[in-house]
Amino acid sequence: MPYLAYLFGSQQGAATLAYEGRNIALLRAAPIGMGRIVAAKVLGGLVLVLTVTWLATLTLAYSHGGDPLEIGEALLAATWLALGATLAAVAGAALTVDFESDNPQRRVGCVGTIVTSALSLFFFASNTALVVWWIGRSALSVPRAWQGFMPLVDWGLPILALLSVAAIVAASGLGMRRLAGWEVS
Repeated sequence: MPYLAYLFGSQQGAATLAYEGRNIALLRAAPIGMGRIVAAKVLGGLVLVLTVTWLATLTLAYSHGGDPLEIGEALLAATWLALGATLAAVAGAALTVDFESDNPQRRVGCVGTIVTSALSLFFFASNTALVVWWIGRSALSVPRAWQGFMPLVDWGLPILALLSVAAIVAASGLGMRRLAGWEVS
């Protein structure tokens, strides 16, 4: 289910901004800040992503007789990954979106898709690796030959996960500034 959150979130998030079109000028004229507009876009996309991800997670969990604690942990992990993928997609779209294009599918463009994919992949890979490492570390014994790498991985994976969040936050800030300065031509 983590991959579903990543895949669906990265696609749905960009679409929430790309389909806005020239209406962004009307939103900018409203007495609210660009931060709230972008947050609404993220939350709008996130509702659909979470609905699909939670439904798939719960279906699998109940069909395999999952423990309530495990189901809760799976839903928490799915929520975190969906949030990161959706926010990364909106941030990537905000950095490169072209509202003048008539075709909503071409508004984000190649560079926006690459930025969205890079942010989403960095977030997904680092956070999934961290969760898998914590589960593996608590449930399995580490071979003696790998003992020297343990501190590096114990510290490195959380740092990578935090860096992925920082990259998404920085891209969101840059995207909000770009959208705030956008003018209708």
